[in-house]
Amino acid sequence: MTGVTYNGDAMTLLKKQVGTAQGGLYMYLYGLANPDTGTNNIVISASSSIANPPTWYGVYTGVDATQPDDDAYNSRGSGSGSFAVTLTTVADNSWIVAMEMDNNGAMAATADCIKRIGWSSGYGTQVFDSNSAKTPAGSNALTVTGSNGGAQDLLGISLAPKSATIVTPSASHSATQRSRPNGLSRIQSPRQRKLLRSLSSLRL
Repeated sequence: MTGVTYNGDAMTLLKKQVGTAQGGLYMYLYGLANPDTGTNNIVISASSSIANPPTWYGVYTGVDATQPDDDAYNSRGSGSGSFAVTLTTVADNSWIVAMEMDNNGAMAATADCIKRIGWSSGYGTQVFDSNSAKTPAGSNALTVTGSNGGAQDLLGISLAPKSATIVTPSASHSATQRSRPNGLSRIQSPRQRKLLRSLSSLRL
């Protein structure tokens, strides 16, 4: 993947991670503060053909885009039961958003998170978030669970709140999967003062 735009505006690459459990499948996380309103496109560009990239977008209100995001990654070649990613949040009342990839079926949320996007076949990607503010700042985990026994990769990132505000997700959570040289997803854009997050996994 060489870049992502939203309504022609370049999104910022926040994290790129090689999913070791999936044998080299890349996980990308992009962000954009204060995106344009209206119905607009997310356009994914790549240096080679993208084979069915599962792509997710979400909108979170109250995010401090000037704060550095903490991120963490975890993987396992196979296994069942709880599977967690632990981050050191940089501010009180941060949220955690995570994408999980596995090749053998759906994982479920635990008490510390909620599933926003479900699993799909072929290097399935699922998206979870903490569903509430994490307090105090410091070591915080997001845990998923399941008995599928497949290879699993889990990438998480924290969203710090603006002063005297709380990070909250909007209703805009969606997933697409298409096969073309440049992935193109048409979406309904968020309102102003929100941070658009786009997570994608693909093999180049």
